[in-house]
Parts: sequence; C-alpha cells; structure tokens
Amino acid sequence: MEPLPFEESKKLFYKRVFKSDTCPPQYQDLEVISDGILKKYSGLPLAIVCIGGMLARTKNKTRSEWEKLCDRLGSGLEINPTIGGMRRILSLGYHDLPYYLKACFLYLSVFPEDYEIKRGPLVRRWAAEGFISGMHESNLEEVAAKCLDEFVSRSIVTPTRIASTGLAWSGAVSKKPMPITFAHLKLLRVLDLEGCQWLAEDLKEICKLTLLRYLSLRRTNVGLPKLVGRLKELKSIRHLSIIHWRNRDIGLEVFLELTSPPIFLETLYLWGRLSVLPLWISSLSYLIELCLRENFLDGELLGQLEKLPSLVSLKLYHESFMGTHLCFEKKKLFPSLKKLIIDNAPNLDELRFDGGAPNLESLTLAFEREPANGIFGIENLPKLMEVEFFGETIFDSLVQGMTAEAKIHPNRPRVYRED
Repeated sequence: MEPLPFEESKKLFYKRVFKSDTCPPQYQDLEVISDGILKKYSGLPLAIVCIGGMLARTKNKTRSEWEKLCDRLGSGLEINPTIGGMRRILSLGYHDLPYYLKACFLYLSVFPEDYEIKRGPLVRRWAAEGFISGMHESNLEEVAAKCLDEFVSRSIVTPTRIASTGLAWSGAVSKKPMPITFAHLKLLRVLDLEGCQWLAEDLKEICKLTLLRYLSLRRTNVGLPKLVGRLKELKSIRHLSIIHWRNRDIGLEVFLELTSPPIFLETLYLWGRLSVLPLWISSLSYLIELCLRENFLDGELLGQLEKLPSLVSLKLYHESFMGTHLCFEKKKLFPSLKKLIIDNAPNLDELRFDGGAPNLESLTLAFEREPANGIFGIENLPKLMEVEFFGETIFDSLVQGMTAEAKIHPNRPRVYRED
C-alpha cells in the first residue's frame, strides 16, 4: 500500500485516536509528538492505524505516556521501511494484550491458512479450553465478542463479514481429508470434525479421550446410533453439537433412548427432527446454552426446560417449535435466562411472559406471519434491555406495539429492527 501524504496521515491518525479529523483542543500539547510519530512511520496506513489504536487505549493521554509507547517501538519505519519493521509494529499490538487475550489469539493458529473461522464454534472452543470460562461478568458469547472486538481494534485481526449471526474471517475451507489417529491424542480437550464427510468410523477411540470437553460432528457421516451408544462414556464433555437433518423421518429420535447423558454439558445444539425433547435434558443442571433447529416439536417445550438452574441462553431457531403458544409462567421458572431467540415458529399465535424468566435481558424475534393474539407481558421482565425484530418480513404493527410498551417499561428497553 502506498504511503499517504502527511495531511492525510494526520487525519487518519486523529480519527483513530480521537475519532475526529483534528486534534481536540484539550490535547493540543500532543500535536508535536503526533507529527513526530507520523514522520517516524512514513505515512504507511497500517502502521498509523496500529499505533493510533494503541494510543487511543492509553488511560492517560499525556505526552509522557505517548513517548513511552513510541520509545518501545524504536526507530519504527523511518530507517527500516521493511517487512521486518512492520512486523515489529504489529507484534506490539499482540504483546500489549492482556494474558487471557493472548491465549485466545494464539489459539487462532490451529486453523490452516485460508480457513474461514466462524464466531460460534470459536467461542465454544475457547470456552472448552478454559480461556474465557473464568470471566463471570457476562455470558460466554458476550465475553468472546469483547475479545474479538479487542483484536479488531488493535488491527491484529481483520473481519470481512459482520452480521447479526456473528462475525467471520475470510478464507476458503480446505476439503482434503486427513487421516486421524485418536489413540495418540490422549490429552485432547477440543475435537471439531465439522464438515469431515469422509469420517464414518466407530467412535470407540474418540470415547477413550477422557479429557475431551468439546466434540462437534456436524456434517459428518458418523452414525447417530453409534454416537448415542457411547455418549455416556464422554463424561467430561461440556459442548456437544449434533446435526442430522438429511433424513427427516428418523432425525434425532435415537436420542430418546439415551439414559445416561454427559451430565456436565454446558452447551447443546440439536438440529434434526424430534417428537419430544429427551427427558434427560431436564437433568442437565450445568447447561448454559441450548440451541434447537428444525426439530418440529409440538408438545410442551418449555415445561422440560423451565427448571434448568444454569440456562442463560435459549435459541429456538427455524421450525424448532411447531406449537401455537409459548408462555413463560411463574417467577421461579427460567431463573437464569438472559437471552431468548425465537426464529420463525410458524404456528405461533401467542408469546406471553407471566413472571417466568425474571432475568431476561435480550429478546430476539422473527415471524413468518403475525401472531394472531400477539406478544404480552414485557412489563413482567424487569431486567429487559433490548428487543430485536429481524427476518425477511418484519411486521410494523409488532414493532410499533413493542415500542409503545417499552416507553412505559421502567428500563426503557431498546426496540429495533434489522431489515
């Protein structure tokens, strides 16, 4: 990339540090050192963005603080306009990371070059490795989002797609199958085999991995009967993701036969037909997040989940629920739920909150048709912070009604739409 003229460099630098094209009046004493920084880094945009991002995060924007940081970079690119000089500047963005962010960032090196890294699976891997599980001020998704934002702000990670479903990095997935010998992986804690459609072997060796905490078999040819028969051996599993949508007649019915599930599950994702939720789900006292998709459930869905003590996030995606009513009743039910997503429950006529989910903060809704009876009871959600409507069709009447309700809610939750 070509160097910028000095005045353009100045604008880029100030925009990065102060979010303004010029230096604010209260920081006029920093103009001289700012000019020195820009000359040192030869007008290269990437260097300016990196240094500007680091200076923007300094607690005290003083001349002495800025000089300390610049001294650590040495001569920069003024006398060393090479890849090595640029690498030193970029490496400072890494070395200034807090210790827990360094672990998260270094973990990205396990992915091959040009591999697209999606936020959801990455978050679950970080959690399984214990990198973010000790941070209790937010749920894991919020913590991971902060980590990713921090990487982006330091210009050591560049996002190419940001959407309501998450953040992804660019690249193409390598499809070349690689032989795996599980017997040599005794210390493995994370095993993600998503997309390995050539994998069709028995799970006997996998089930010997006693430290395994995360297993994903999405889009593989591993037979579900074999998997279910051995799940009880994976006692340490924390995160489990199963997709079986190709045969809608069978789906995930085999899970109903499971009598001894992994009791320490924290995240469970089930995509495939189920006549009812397995009874054992109500015994998962450590379950934090449950995601359901295309399960075609038509029974009493909430009754099996309402007493889960640790459930923070419930995501009911496309056609997971086929019933007509969802009602969150009684104050002591869904005690920990903070995030609820209801995405196109095609027959839903009424969504009601009558005291259940007292800690709900985020409600995300998408409808194929307008619920006949409507949405009721957000006044019974004392901690509600936001309501989002999304999808191909967003009904103005629902948004307007929710906006009116939000205006008289003590929290004044934000109501918005993503068309």
